Amino acid sequence: MIRSTTFRVRSRVRATLGAGALVLFGITGCSDGTGPQSGPPAAITALPRALTAPEQQAIRASNTFGLELLRRVAAGAADSNVVLSPFSASMALGMAYAGADGTTADAMRTTLGWGTASRAQVLDGYRNLRTLLTSLDPRVTVTTANALWIRNGFALLPAYAQEMDGVFGAPIRSGDFGPTTVNEINAWAARETNNRIPRVVESLPPDMVAILLNALYFKGAWRERFDPARTEVRGFTTAGGGRPAVPMMQRTGSLPYGVSRGAQITELSYGNTAYVMTLVLPAAGSSPSAWLTRLSDTDFAAAVSALSPQQVQLALPKFRLKVGYQLRTPLTNMGMGIAFIGGQANFTRMANEDLFLTHVKQDVFIDVNEEGTEAAAVTQVGVGVVSAPQIFEMHLDRPFLFFIRERLSGTILFSGIINLPVTSN
Repeated sequence: MIRSTTFRVRSRVRATLGAGALVLFGITGCSDGTGPQSGPPAAITALPRALTAPEQQAIRASNTFGLELLRRVAAGAADSNVVLSPFSASMALGMAYAGADGTTADAMRTTLGWGTASRAQVLDGYRNLRTLLTSLDPRVTVTTANALWIRNGFALLPAYAQEMDGVFGAPIRSGDFGPTTVNEINAWAARETNNRIPRVVESLPPDMVAILLNALYFKGAWRERFDPARTEVRGFTTAGGGRPAVPMMQRTGSLPYGVSRGAQITELSYGNTAYVMTLVLPAAGSSPSAWLTRLSDTDFAAAVSALSPQQVQLALPKFRLKVGYQLRTPLTNMGMGIAFIGGQANFTRMANEDLFLTHVKQDVFIDVNEEGTEAAAVTQVGVGVVSAPQIFEMHLDRPFLFFIRERLSGTILFSGIINLPVTSN
């Protein structure tokens, strides 16, 4: 008996969709998508070797961080699409963590999902994770790259520079942080994402002394592609109750399938099956955000491990999204706000300067169609230096309030609103 299952990806569909929803790291595809296939390639049934303890810890940390980041960003995005790369964000922030110390390092380590792991364990995990994912499936392209630009005259501590090379494989470049440096950074992003994200910075502010970057690229053909002849325009019910017409791909056959917390779950494989797209359809009347509530990485792992082969009639919309996010607010809400506060942040492992993070921004591209998936992400972390104390201007040249108080007891003796100062009475 065929269980009829229509999986909808909550999206506002346009020629290019607005903000998208997905949590995949990277994307793959060694097939060019042309010509007939002679049949699916042999499936990969096991990793080429057992994962080391640091690698297992790194994967758990990245997934824990990724689920919480998705929750936080989705909470502030209302009914918009959300597409993130937790892997890219974690890797770029890991480079910043390597320069942190004290309570700043503690806050970043906890936020990034590493719990009580030692600094050595965290860096070892990033070193191994950086290379593990790029060599699993020869039929899928997954590339990741790190880089660091510093302003002319800014000196990194030698130990930190060595970690950027040995742990993160990040070349260190210097520049005046003017138009030439901006062009260099954008050219790097374009090259590392196959030109899918050609521009990530417009200018570099005067208080920024360093910028840390991670780029991630994924391209993979479906193990069993959708037949374009079966793609048809159908209605898609949005969160607001609208019913726009979207191109819906369709296929029927054996797929991993299950139900968890009231949601239907299935997976589509790429290449030799090392990489998959997991699709989750919450129950009617529920929402993706509600399904994510209190979902741990252990819960998610249990849900996908319980999937079993079933006959599934699947309908999946095509979507193509290019979005960008400022991540300072969700990261602050997740517990690492101290890293953004000049005068309180501690990055003394990076340089002999009073440093803080100026911003964290991620740009993401994803294209899902009948042939497969292509996705890219670039995460940038700005590092600024605390300069002279900031002078705040307060000119009471418009209506204002006043209170005359006894300060120690808090007693208000007089209060008022001055809409027009007069001196004639």
